[in-house]
Amino acid sequence: MADLSLVQVGKRYGDRTIIEGLDLHVQSGEMVCLLGPSGSGKTTILRMIGGFINSNEGQIIIDGLPVTNVPPERRPTSMVFQQYALWPNMTVYQNIAFGLKLRRLSKREISQRVAEVLQMVDLRGLEKYYPAQLSGGQQQRVALARALVLTPKVLLLDEPLSNLDAQLRHKVREEIREIQQRLHITTIFVTHDQDEAMSVSDRVAVLSEGHIEQFDTPDNLYLHPETNFVARFIGSMNVFRGRIRNGFVYAESSEHNEPVPCEHSNATSTTPVDLAVRPEDILITNDIGATARVLRRLPRGHYAEIVLETSLGTLRAFVPNQLSIGEIVKFRFGRALVYQGGRLVKEEANMAQRVAQEGATI
Repeated sequence: MADLSLVQVGKRYGDRTIIEGLDLHVQSGEMVCLLGPSGSGKTTILRMIGGFINSNEGQIIIDGLPVTNVPPERRPTSMVFQQYALWPNMTVYQNIAFGLKLRRLSKREISQRVAEVLQMVDLRGLEKYYPAQLSGGQQQRVALARALVLTPKVLLLDEPLSNLDAQLRHKVREEIREIQQRLHITTIFVTHDQDEAMSVSDRVAVLSEGHIEQFDTPDNLYLHPETNFVARFIGSMNVFRGRIRNGFVYAESSEHNEPVPCEHSNATSTTPVDLAVRPEDILITNDIGATARVLRRLPRGHYAEIVLETSLGTLRAFVPNQLSIGEIVKFRFGRALVYQGGRLVKEEANMAQRVAQEGATI
């Protein structure tokens, strides 16, 4: 077990800045996901931790010791690559044992440690098979076993599930999480799939253009996204320009449009702001609320996802009841988040202060 710290780490390629002034602290035994769109820098960060890419500035510290200038083979890390990188001419046993042979361990110790890790990843009996004879999920577990057999202090996973089908991906990610918790190994998991990140992580670092937008628990990311970017990126979210006054939400364009009742918001203001409402926070009512028309309906099993035409624009809602296309309904907001300058307004007083600083009237 070891904690991991990145302190003011930066990476540039010529005039192009990929990562700048990045700070990240991962606690011992924690599983952290680096989540973000393509080009956000998550794989670059992972490879800098593993030593496969050199940073231009900052420090990388593992278990209290700087490893910034230490080559990959001497760092207390192991990496599972996206393409697994298994040697096709080696058996499962040989693939897993390869790193131990480079460390010049005895045959007896190699055999013992390979046997232990084979049992850990449920591959016993497949020692003599070649990668081409294995399923995608089995190949992934071989790659994981090859990393774990080296007993790293930090395990690095670079989108290890991207080559698996949806059903197998769900199964294998649960297996990885179970092994990680059993070994209590510090793990960094790179993915662009938010469902993966939210379901297996202790904390998630949401990245955008080389910086961390928010580093938090999955629950807090979903319920309290600190920036407009996180609000749009995590889960499904309705985001629009509007105003809040006396418990009602108005469209930015005109307050003559029908207002939508809102039970709870983190701020109140008559100045235009960015408003964010989760689909499950759009509540269909019998008589109290604003008017909307159902444009589309998408069955989701025990609930339906509907698209509503409203005075605020087009909104998506998750509802337990089945509504018909073209049906006129009443709706209100159970909860709305307010963003000013791209940042979440945490309190009404903060909102007043920010708007006053910009010379607006509230």
